[in-house]
Amino acid sequence: MPATDIDIWVSAAGLESPYYRFYADSDGSKELTELNFGTSKSYTFCRLNEETSHPFYISDTGYKQNSSDAILITGDGSSSNGITGDQSFKVEFTESAGDIQQLLYYCNSHQSMQSYIALINNLDPPS
Repeated sequence: MPATDIDIWVSAAGLESPYYRFYADSDGSKELTELNFGTSKSYTFCRLNEETSHPFYISDTGYKQNSSDAILITGDGSSSNGITGDQSFKVEFTESAGDIQQLLYYCNSHQSMQSYIALINNLDPPS
């Protein structure tokens, strides 16, 4: 059974925490205040209002580091330049995702702008 894909829009909040705000809709009217992602789902990140400041990206290994094999990131951006404007990327979890407990999200331009998304490991065990 394929993973459920959830679209998330990201808006830069500023140089102080929270560094980004996350929304369940492209209008930015349904803010997501708790970031707990299930590993049985996939997540597509887009920039709210096609923002061009504070390039956004995610890793499970560290700031501007390529992710491990536990997650698969496809689409625009990279660990070194993030996404801006109309770019987006999708995060999917592999069977080894049980080894990670959180994802680091960050601004590629400002190292101080980083925080975490908690992971809930709910991948179906192999049959």
